[in-house]
Amino acid sequence: SFSVSNNNDSPGNHRLYVGLVADGVTWFSSNTHAYWDVYVNAPYQASYVTQSAYPTVANGETETMTISYRNTGSQTWTQGVVNLALVDQNFVPISSFDMASGWASANRLAKLNEATVAPGAVGSYSFSVSNNNDSPGNHRLYVGLVADGITWFSSYTHAYWDVYAQ
Repeated sequence: SFSVSNNNDSPGNHRLYVGLVADGVTWFSSNTHAYWDVYVNAPYQASYVTQSAYPTVANGETETMTISYRNTGSQTWTQGVVNLALVDQNFVPISSFDMASGWASANRLAKLNEATVAPGAVGSYSFSVSNNNDSPGNHRLYVGLVADGITWFSSYTHAYWDVYAQ
């Protein structure tokens, strides 16, 4: 029996080869050798779980929206580090959204609702949009996860809402 550990190894597959040896004498035949494929999970990964419905926002009204993700990485998410961020349709960070209301900052919609989210657990984000004489029609809102100061999550985790202003 033996153990392996992740010492900040790069994500992906690492093949571990082993063989029998009589120390100081000889190696056993290669047909006694074996290997394991040891997969190292990326620290910051997620899978989309659910999101609230597309809202219709009347002039002067505010709507609250929520989105949830499962932590599929190896790092525990911490409130204020893993945030819901504003992106464009090409998943490029952008600086503002015309219907933002009470966001953590101009381009960070929300911090985690939970203090921490362990690998395998689900975390959620809640935020609001307001219609303050915005032009009537659809305002598409794209979002993505970011571990601020560390890395952006895969664009496969990005989502959007069609926010309809009346």
